[in-house]
Amino acid sequence: AEELDPLLPTEHCQEHPELCLKTQVRAEVGLLTRNIQVRGSNFEDGSGMAGSEGFGAHLMHAEQAQYTYVEFHWMGQAFQMGRYPLHFHLTGLNPNAQVVGCSLHKTFNRGITVHGTHQATLKDNVLYNHLSHGYFIEDGNEHDNVFENNLGMMTHQSFAMLNSDQTPATFWIRNPSNYFRNNHAAGSAAFG
Repeated sequence: AEELDPLLPTEHCQEHPELCLKTQVRAEVGLLTRNIQVRGSNFEDGSGMAGSEGFGAHLMHAEQAQYTYVEFHWMGQAFQMGRYPLHFHLTGLNPNAQVVGCSLHKTFNRGITVHGTHQATLKDNVLYNHLSHGYFIEDGNEHDNVFENNLGMMTHQSFAMLNSDQTPATFWIRNPSNYFRNNHAAGSAAFG
């Protein structure tokens, strides 16, 4: 652990000891790097083609997919409905669908979308610096999906998609018949 500099002044603690004893400051920390990487086009460093900014890779699944400990970077396609970084698309009852221990960062259109999929597991993931809703339940009929120990940070608004993306939520929950346990949201433009 690292101490804050400057420390809280000693005279302040003498005047208000209850604040110094009760005040706790914690930060969310998530590891973004993984050995296995999936990267979309990157116009920022000159390696992408001109006109490719905001046009990253996307993986849409109509069957089952399992990702464990993969890094996804420059994913999703701005201004394109359905072109999300990871998109479980109408897979139905699918207990084998899972995203575990993955990181997604610098995405151009959401993070992980669950659409018409039930009993999927999203666990121990980190989503950082993304446009529009992060962990996204699309229609509201999705049920019995497990979202556990996920972290979402720096959710930015987007004017390219739905009206709700102008006030994005890191966890967009359209149906309470899913399981959300020990998830954390930090630094959203609107909602956690």
